[in-house]
Amino acid sequence: LYYELIATQVLSMALAMMLSFCINLSSFHMPSAIFFVVSAYSMSIYCILGTILEFGYDQVYESICNVTWYELSGEQRKLFGFLLRESQYPHNIQILGVMSLSVRTALQIVKLIYSVSMMM
Repeated sequence: LYYELIATQVLSMALAMMLSFCINLSSFHMPSAIFFVVSAYSMSIYCILGTILEFGYDQVYESICNVTWYELSGEQRKLFGFLLRESQYPHNIQILGVMSLSVRTALQIVKLIYSVSMMM
């Protein structure tokens, strides 16, 4: 539902981090340094929430796999089969449909910002 909004927020914070980092490379500018920290914090919050969501899906899948399905009744087995099938394809937050939102993605974005700013 909010995938576009989250992607816009994360990408705009990444762009803000890159611009403030480039400004601070030429000469130290205190407001840009503060803005860099605030932008990094804002982006990391979204990425941490994405990681928590992925971790939660993993825990749910492990719990489902630990169910003794052979002790369930016929109707419960049908529901369990549906639940197992749905849990094998978790719904992650995607940034522009390309990469999942996680701390790993935040690290890739920060590395990209550093590489681009060093080329400028």
